[in-house]
Amino acid sequence: DPSSQAHVLNNTVCDNEGTGISVTGNGHHIYWNTICRNGRNAVDSGSGNTWDDGARCGNFWDDMTPGAVYLIPGTAGSVDHYPNGTLGTYTIPPSTTSVSWIGNDTTDGFPFGREAAMIVAAAGVSVTVAMAVIVRSRRRP
Repeated sequence: DPSSQAHVLNNTVCDNEGTGISVTGNGHHIYWNTICRNGRNAVDSGSGNTWDDGARCGNFWDDMTPGAVYLIPGTAGSVDHYPNGTLGTYTIPPSTTSVSWIGNDTTDGFPFGREAAMIVAAAGVSVTVAMAVIVRSRRRP
């Protein structure tokens, strides 16, 4: 007898040759998981399973189409209504990258390092900085 009512949250299911997640039970809640680079990311053959929280959080899929729901293969006809894309591969730029930044009278400082560059890259923004830089602007008396 298949299980029911499980909550599958905050897992990473990646790099499997077969199916990443295969659901045969009923009433499961599966969201906020990273599911990527599997032979097939997911299959749902159960019934009444949800692949998002019903409000705004789904799963992170490497093969999702931006702006569309994510259809889960299988007889259940399940849908992730709030899919997100997985983070791509991040390559650290060379350490010789230059930075130009101009502060004003209200600017005390602006730290920018590799961590900030990775966050910006994850947001899909072009990154041109990969070295720790601290610029300070002081007010004149």
